[in-house]
Amino acid sequence: MARINLNLVNRENFYSVQLSDYERELYYRCVDSLAVGDFTVTYSGAIVPSEDSLNNVFYAIIYGCPELFYVMQEYESRISGNQVTMLFKNKYQGQDLQEMADRLDREIQRAADRVLKFDTQVDQLKRLNKYLCTRVSPEYSAAGSYGDAYGALILKRARCEGFAKAASLILHRAYFLCVIAYGKALLPNGGQEDHAWNIVICDDNNYQFDFTWNASSTMNNIPSLQYAFLDDAQMSIEHIPAVNTYPACTDDSKTVWAENGAPVRFVSDLHKTKIVPYGDNYMAIAKLTKKLTNDDLQNNVMSWMRTELSAPTYGCSMSYTYNDRLDLLVMYFTN
Repeated sequence: MARINLNLVNRENFYSVQLSDYERELYYRCVDSLAVGDFTVTYSGAIVPSEDSLNNVFYAIIYGCPELFYVMQEYESRISGNQVTMLFKNKYQGQDLQEMADRLDREIQRAADRVLKFDTQVDQLKRLNKYLCTRVSPEYSAAGSYGDAYGALILKRARCEGFAKAASLILHRAYFLCVIAYGKALLPNGGQEDHAWNIVICDDNNYQFDFTWNASSTMNNIPSLQYAFLDDAQMSIEHIPAVNTYPACTDDSKTVWAENGAPVRFVSDLHKTKIVPYGDNYMAIAKLTKKLTNDDLQNNVMSWMRTELSAPTYGCSMSYTYNDRLDLLVMYFTN
């Protein structure tokens, strides 16, 4: 048994409350054992568990209890009669889990304190996004340590699960309700890959956040907000949830483009897009109602930035990116 004594603040979560009575009893046995470093859990119930039931329990642990950062995202099971044994794996074998958990807890609190310095929940979520985008580097390795909050907040490298779990722990500490969502993401080549992101309650509305893709889209030290405060309609363009009971996200009024210019129907309306300061630099996001052509991207965008947004006023260099799936023209003005 690995030495650790963890307080499971997320023992009751979106996934655990949807389990059947049998699954919930097995789930409680598992998380209570894992919280003290016991990776082998045996339980005798009234029924023979199905593979689906065991998977439901496992997903409730992996996506519902992100503080169990040391549990590898795979398990084995053995069934004898009505007795089931679930065998989990410790991804940090040989390391001091208690010391790691204490270090992670301190970083979660430090991040939450920074978030809570802002008055509104919208600004708090923007601060969290900035924290993750500037502190954590996206990682595409399948190595286990990059899929958890410790990898994100201490090793400072993470793939999507690490970003989502780190965000969830910080949000919980900052008094937000949050769900770690998982499913598939659409790739630029038309393929799909496993993916995880967050659904966050802000000002009594649900919003979709993909902190991983925001970090991947960060440029010139300006954190991306392309995948922040999205509703289901926008998120579903590139994200396919594995669970059909996630909280519905129907409000789209808190995106950067809704707050600072709303959709742009014509290029001549581009001047209505507000340029937002980020330190010594500036950024603007225009939500377009029609897709840009290759000719626009190659020959016209820079001209629009100079004329419609008065870029020379800022005395800086210009660059841009274009998200053709969400129809977002992201413009950067850097000193």
